[in-house]
Amino acid sequence: MALLIYMVGVFALLPEYQVSADMRIAEYESDPDSDWVDQLDELISEKMSVKFSEIYELLRTGDIDGACRRVGRALADSIAYEVRTSRVLALQIIAVIVLGSTFAQVSGNIGEYVMENGFMVTYMVLVSLLLGDFVIVQNVVTDTIGDVTEFMRAFYPMYASQILYVSGPESAMYSQSVLILVIYICQTGIIGFILPLIKCSGIVALVNNLNKEDNFSRLAGLMKKLASWGLGTMFAVVTGINVVKSMIAPSIDRVSRNGILRAIGKMSGMSSVSAVLSVMISTGEFIKNCMGMACTVIIVILAAVPMIKILIIVFTLRCIAAVVQPVGDSRYSEGVGIMAATAELMLKACGISVMMFVISIAL
Repeated sequence: MALLIYMVGVFALLPEYQVSADMRIAEYESDPDSDWVDQLDELISEKMSVKFSEIYELLRTGDIDGACRRVGRALADSIAYEVRTSRVLALQIIAVIVLGSTFAQVSGNIGEYVMENGFMVTYMVLVSLLLGDFVIVQNVVTDTIGDVTEFMRAFYPMYASQILYVSGPESAMYSQSVLILVIYICQTGIIGFILPLIKCSGIVALVNNLNKEDNFSRLAGLMKKLASWGLGTMFAVVTGINVVKSMIAPSIDRVSRNGILRAIGKMSGMSSVSAVLSVMISTGEFIKNCMGMACTVIIVILAAVPMIKILIIVFTLRCIAAVVQPVGDSRYSEGVGIMAATAELMLKACGISVMMFVISIAL
């Protein structure tokens, strides 16, 4: 009965569809709601120079090269700035280690006790520098995950309406459920559990490196393993749910939609209505894909800039550990290497969080 009422209504509106088909298609080819786009631009304007409306317009018009150039300029500026700021940290750490090693060697002639005290003082200064850098890395990761989550909360309502229009209610419902799951995992699992666990493992490893005896290395290794396994499990769960969603939900919606379109097409005089509806759905799918691609680009830029910062810090610490290893006590280079490995694990947590959002959009 509902299908009969729907077809009668469409038949009654047949002249309107025939006259204004081109106008309706042009309407769906236009930009999304301007207030919504302005809200997204305002949300990300404080974080980066690229706008969502700019990327969306370039993708909608097929200017892929222009979008790539715009993204490349933003990333290049970030890399140049982070390289300049990381040189100060590298010089400070190298200077502390070289001066401390020189003092330890000179004081070694006085006595072993004096040399050990010199090492303790130098190591404490080194740890203070490393922990300051580690706090920066932790804040960057937390802010990045929060920024991406906030952007997705603002973006997804309009994107879900496009999924509802193009695919159907099942796809929209499953997509929204997966996004809520990803937000919960990022806020509760990664920010609330994984990042503090990584932080504790780094501090325990630095404390263990203070003594010549190995007392807490297995505890620090266990914490890092738990963090790594937790990240892998979260990523596998989100990926698996998205794969199942992409196989089941579109099939359910496709059966209902194709049945209605074929029933309308077989009625006398309704073939033009069926064709117009098919074109409108295809146009809506194109807009949905452009919106999804623009969202992916914005997420990548939001995450790439701070992740480049962390990557440069990790690379700087690795280089410092390699340079200072032959200079003084091996515990200096081991401490720098421990902090580099901890920051690298934080970088992995940030990357997995971003990839979960990207996969939820792509699938």
